[in-house]
Amino acid sequence: MNIILVFLSLIPVYLILNIIYAKDKIEKEPVKLLMLTFIGGVISLFLTKFLAAKYQYYLPFLIEENPGLEAYKIFLISFGEIGLIEELCKWLILYIMIWHNKEFNHIYDAIVYAVFVSLGFATIENFFYLWDTNFATLIVRSLFTIPAHAFFGIIMGYFFGYAKYYSKMEYKYSAFKYTYTSLFSVILLHGLFDYFLAFNNEYSTIIFIGYTLLLGIIAITRIKKVENLELTWDR
Repeated sequence: MNIILVFLSLIPVYLILNIIYAKDKIEKEPVKLLMLTFIGGVISLFLTKFLAAKYQYYLPFLIEENPGLEAYKIFLISFGEIGLIEELCKWLILYIMIWHNKEFNHIYDAIVYAVFVSLGFATIENFFYLWDTNFATLIVRSLFTIPAHAFFGIIMGYFFGYAKYYSKMEYKYSAFKYTYTSLFSVILLHGLFDYFLAFNNEYSTIIFIGYTLLLGIIAITRIKKVENLELTWDR
C-alpha cells in the first residue's frame, strides 16, 4: 500500500471531522468519546462485511455474470447491500454507544457523533480500496464518497437528535417518527448515491455529481438549523 495514498486519503476525513467539531458551539463533546465512536464506525464496517456476505449468500446471482439481470442487480446492491446494510450497521453503533450516554444532551451532539461513526466507517473502507486502487480512484473517493458518508451522518444525526429530544419530552409518536426517519432516510439517500454511481455514462455522471451537491446542501441546512439552538435536556 502506497503510504502517500494513505496519507492523502486521511486528509478529507481530518478536515471534515474538524469542521463538524468546531461547529459544536453549545458544549464540546469529550474527545475520548468521539474517538470511541470513530472506532465504533470502524467496527460497523466489519459488521457490514459480515451481513453483506450473508446477503450475497442468499442472493448468489448478485455476484454472478448475468447481463440480463444487470439493472436488477444494481438496484439490489445499491439499496440492499449498500444502502440498507451499511447504514443499519452505522445506525446501530450510534444507538448503542450514544442514545443513553449522558454526554448526548443536545440535538447537534447527534450530528457530531453520527459523523464520527460514518467517517470511521469510510476511513477503514478506504484502506481496503487502497490495496488495489490508483490515484484517480482515490481522488474520486476523496471528492465524493467520503463527503457523502459525512452528509449521511449529518442527516442521520439531525433526525436522531430530534428523536432523543422528543423522547425526553415524552412525545412518543414524534420520538418514534424521528428515530426511524434517522435510519430510513439515509438508507434511501445512500442507495440512490450508489445507484447513480453504478451507471457509467455521461448522463448518469452529471446526475451523480448533481445529486452529491444536493446531499451537501441538505446536510449544510440541517447543521445551520440546529447548531445554535439553545436546546438541551437533562443528563
